[in-house]
Amino acid sequence: MEAPKNTPSSALNYAFVAIIFLAVGIIIGLNVDASSISRADVDEVVRAALADTRVQIDDTALQAAISSLNLAAASGSGGSVDAAALSQAVTEALAQQARDEAQRERLKMVDDDPFRGPEDAPIIMVEFSAYACPFCGRHFQQTLGPLLENYGQYIRYVYRDFPVIRQEVSFPAAMAAQCAFEQDKFWEFHDLLFQNQSELGRDLFMRIGREVGLEMEAFTACVDENRYENEVLDDYYAGDALGITGTPSFYINGQIVSGALPYERFERIILAELNRLGITPEN
Repeated sequence: MEAPKNTPSSALNYAFVAIIFLAVGIIIGLNVDASSISRADVDEVVRAALADTRVQIDDTALQAAISSLNLAAASGSGGSVDAAALSQAVTEALAQQARDEAQRERLKMVDDDPFRGPEDAPIIMVEFSAYACPFCGRHFQQTLGPLLENYGQYIRYVYRDFPVIRQEVSFPAAMAAQCAFEQDKFWEFHDLLFQNQSELGRDLFMRIGREVGLEMEAFTACVDENRYENEVLDDYYAGDALGITGTPSFYINGQIVSGALPYERFERIILAELNRLGITPEN
């Protein structure tokens, strides 16, 4: 399986302009008096607010944003706001932008793959796994069940394929599971694959298909035509782009965790993330 080639974007990053325009809206809402803020104040505040971010500052666009801020200030009526208030407005706009970006990154890892748990759960836990991987089997047998039983209400657990272990059986198994997903039987199929890792192959796929109640003619056609080859490859490429090299690997709210770690380690990660989000888990 050949890894995808990275193609760096050459587009200029003007995201901060939108951030500054958001700050403009905040400032207008404060009824700004233009006389209270100089252009130098605005320039200093904007640069300081952006200095600790990863946004690339293009001076031409920055000057346009600063001019817009001064224009917004001039449109205010009554009251006044000083440079400290402006700084707070810009900083809050940047913080919201960072939160929005973090949420987009979390959801990007979800794709259209099967998941367990609430769709809007505060923690997104993506597992990149291979059905022939013994450590993935151990995680399934010893850790996943208790973790979801105790913290499932806070976790959207997503399964993605990374069939690098014994590709000759992991890859067909991943495609067969996607065929079961087509009939809303993914998790039943997934669980039985991990419970029968030593028997992976077409005969097992057909047996499980009958056991979970699939419409077998449609399922057989799906398996035989490798219908979900591209879907499985897309998962692999997503994991490869994250730097994942082995299974199981996990992407938990942006944090990469590698290996079939003991339950207690995952519990600590989940509790730390809930604490960071200000959520106290129910007993």
